[in-house]
Amino acid sequence: MMRYKSILLWLIIVLLFSCKTEEDKKITPLSNESGVDVIILNEGNFGSGNASIDWYNSSNNKLYDHVFKSNNQNRPIGDVVQSMQIIGDKGYIVVNNSQKIEVVNLSDFKSIGSIQGLTSPRYILPINESKAYVSDLYANAISVINLKDRVVEKTIPTNGWTEQMVRIEDSAYVCDLTNNQLLVLNLQTDSIIKRTQLIRQPGSMVKDKNNNLWVLCNGGFDEMIPRLYQINTSGDVIQVVNFDNINQYPSNLLINEEKDHLFYFNDGIFRMSITDKSLPSQPFIEKKGRLFYGMGFHPSSSELYVADAIDYQQRGKVYRFDLEGNEIATFQAGIIPTGFIFTP
Repeated sequence: MMRYKSILLWLIIVLLFSCKTEEDKKITPLSNESGVDVIILNEGNFGSGNASIDWYNSSNNKLYDHVFKSNNQNRPIGDVVQSMQIIGDKGYIVVNNSQKIEVVNLSDFKSIGSIQGLTSPRYILPINESKAYVSDLYANAISVINLKDRVVEKTIPTNGWTEQMVRIEDSAYVCDLTNNQLLVLNLQTDSIIKRTQLIRQPGSMVKDKNNNLWVLCNGGFDEMIPRLYQINTSGDVIQVVNFDNINQYPSNLLINEEKDHLFYFNDGIFRMSITDKSLPSQPFIEKKGRLFYGMGFHPSSSELYVADAIDYQQRGKVYRFDLEGNEIATFQAGIIPTGFIFTP
């Protein structure tokens, strides 16, 4: 009988230790070595608090995972990493469902504080060294942030969900998904000075080399044919290009470093010149069963970084492509890789 009790006790101990997950293991602090030039944002599963940040050295294809957690006493960054912006020598990481922006030193990713009082933040746009705008899913407003004190100073009412933002000279341009508009904001008065009506869900936007805006509207879920707008700094539409049919759902509009070629997802990755008057008919990079979820353009190597969420549950993948669409490298990232930040 004693022999059976000993075996049972041994089995219980083995099961307890084998059930420890990767998240339970102690992670050794990292230091930012020379050559780390890519920051990878891993969204994580909504409500699970398993978002993470990776560093990547493109010269030797080396990945350092869980960087924030490693350098902050094993503390997770929070629930759903949405986006990030570099302002000066600091990184501002928007953590959507944790209702905050985590502020870190870029040199070691140690937290120096956070910006609280947000509802469901999406993107942060620096206005000057002491002020930034934050778009929001549920707040019905854009938050005006004091970067020095790390507080919300005031809000700009929008009556809806605001998404990506772009600054050109003394104005900020904001995608308003709820009202299907492009908002033009005066940076001095922090007020909306113009609304340009678009079609459903203007979700992503870039600025080209001529200081014109390109706004991609996905049309909603089988509601309207998607459109790509070219708009000048006055908020006036220059041209509109329609997609083929209502079943398409283009997203993730991106522009290269020279700001003369656009990239976007639409059952593959498509590329077009800003001088084109029609959309490309064939993908630049074919989907091949991958779940493309995020995309970034490396300014130094002129490579396209593309995130594959796979199934939204396991760790995702990142692909590097050259400008001919050839795959250069593939590596594993965290759960739901969603965005890339390229360090100076």
